[in-house]
Amino acid sequence: MNRVLITGINSGIGQALAERLSQNTIIHGTYRGRKSNLDFAELTKVDFSSQKNVDDWCHKTNFSIYDSIIFVHGTLEPIGSLSDCSYDDWENAYRINYLSIVQVLSSAVLKMKSNCKILTFAGGGVNSAPTKFNSYINAKVALIKMTEVLAAEYPNLIFLNVGPGWVDTPIHQQTLHAKEIVPEAYKETARRYEENDFVSMQLVIDSLIFLLDNANSKFSGRNYSIASKEIFHEDFLESLENPNIYKLRRLNKEHT
Repeated sequence: MNRVLITGINSGIGQALAERLSQNTIIHGTYRGRKSNLDFAELTKVDFSSQKNVDDWCHKTNFSIYDSIIFVHGTLEPIGSLSDCSYDDWENAYRINYLSIVQVLSSAVLKMKSNCKILTFAGGGVNSAPTKFNSYINAKVALIKMTEVLAAEYPNLIFLNVGPGWVDTPIHQQTLHAKEIVPEAYKETARRYEENDFVSMQLVIDSLIFLLDNANSKFSGRNYSIASKEIFHEDFLESLENPNIYKLRRLNKEHT
């Protein structure tokens, strides 16, 4: 039976994925605040904002037993322009969203079984420049490039990055609580809740299951969009022959 580790298992996507996998997979998960009610999972409390806490957890964790490791933990806050946020808060968010994952992987990559799948999430703003979410967005862009670089450095492992699109998860409450700081983002988030205009959780989980079940070395190092349903297109597998597709590239190769 496969064994999977999900960080932030009490997040919307983390919990939904764990519930789907639980029928035929041993689930381990981490949580920070509210403990998940997933009785079938082995849970550990980890604060990904704390370098020491993550280090202690890494030393206690046997990463060699996992077939997949899925990093779901994250935060939008602090919300505000760079000069309006304290540097400590900015750095703390960057640690949660990016550096904590690097810290775990630096401890784990040489211990992982061959073909272990490591899945991280991109987020809103990586294809544009929304203002006042800059720590979050910078971390998410870094994860995309890290996925490609680590895939090249560790070809025995499979690194995947997924952009889920707008999904109804608790993280959007952080935007709704920052109406005065990001009125346009607040308005768009409120509209999506009012009109139920989200990428369905079923599509998200179906996509993640497809990647976890099928990804091989050709999949590794790339960023996939769930909202576009590209992984279910009939020419998707053929498209992976292109070494530049689903990666951070200039549109005009002559200017690389």
